[in-house]
Amino acid sequence: MDSDMLTKPARPPVFAHLARKITHFKSDEGGAIAIFVLFLFVMMLLFGGIAVDVMRSEVRRVALVETYSRASLAASNLVIPPSQTPQIVAAEWISKAGLDDYVTYEYGTPTITGLSTTTARQTKVAGSVRSYNWFMHMMGEPYFDIPVVAAAQQGESKIEVIMALDITGSMAESSGSTTKIAALRSAASNFATILKYNKDAGGAYTIDKDPNKLISIGMVPYSSNVNIPVPLRNQFTVSKLSSWNYVANQGVPKINCFEINPSTFNTTALSLTTPIPMAAVANVASGSPGGVTVTAAGASNTNGANGGVITLSKPSPDAPAPIDVNSGTYMCNHGDNPNTGADESASNLVALPSTDIVALKAQIATLNPKGNTSI
Repeated sequence: MDSDMLTKPARPPVFAHLARKITHFKSDEGGAIAIFVLFLFVMMLLFGGIAVDVMRSEVRRVALVETYSRASLAASNLVIPPSQTPQIVAAEWISKAGLDDYVTYEYGTPTITGLSTTTARQTKVAGSVRSYNWFMHMMGEPYFDIPVVAAAQQGESKIEVIMALDITGSMAESSGSTTKIAALRSAASNFATILKYNKDAGGAYTIDKDPNKLISIGMVPYSSNVNIPVPLRNQFTVSKLSSWNYVANQGVPKINCFEINPSTFNTTALSLTTPIPMAAVANVASGSPGGVTVTAAGASNTNGANGGVITLSKPSPDAPAPIDVNSGTYMCNHGDNPNTGADESASNLVALPSTDIVALKAQIATLNPKGNTSI
């Protein structure tokens, strides 16, 4: 027998060697991170593809929004004649924007609605863009359909401008070569003109900037009180309204001033239901009274002594004493100027907002300093 065979160890069976390899592989932790890295790589590709597709669709959406917005703004411009409807203008604008379809996206046909009048225009454009995905189609999302809406409107709203004009006693004072009240009349009249007219080539205000009569102008002349017109007075509940021509609660023509309770100034508006007392009105005037003759029984003379004929006088309801508009005895911002023979009693009335500045400027021209307040 060979001696080497006695000293050389026997080889283990093949399956035992394989078993050891498997056991070693199972317990070996080397390369475990590779699986995690592979998973992260797949996720990065996934989210990167989503980001690319979303950004591509967003670029197309922004392009469509900007085009629709510009088209709606252009179509809503009031300088465009009404014959050019918002639909016509917006459609032409979009057609010239160059939004052509491509293999990876396509634009839908927009729906355009609008309204056009002499004082307002409005436009609304609605549409969509379809962006085909490069990566997300593998996840069952072949494209994005993105709706887009843009709207615009332009109009001329009605505007009311109220001028608060100082007509206190100090406005009668001189101011340079004129008086304060004369300067006020000129400034207020010019202001009304500028609001309603533009300058022509010669620099004169002759071009009507308010052809649709949307600008109304009024004024509140004030001193120690404010004289309001009857239509405005009738919107409130008043008390202590003066009698006139022997008729109770008629009020004195063109003279209506409220006695505002100090607590009223704690609120933002005058109450329409709480009674507001009217300011007192005084006027001194004389006239020819009506006469009644009474004959006492057994009268022998005409002087009333020991009987006789006595003439009793009383004001006649049919012929009341005439109002002296130049007496200057009125209170409550009565606007008449006692130095003229005309009746300017309505000049200091509050002028309610109106589009007729001719009448307003005529009233401004007759404003007179009144009241016992000097500021």
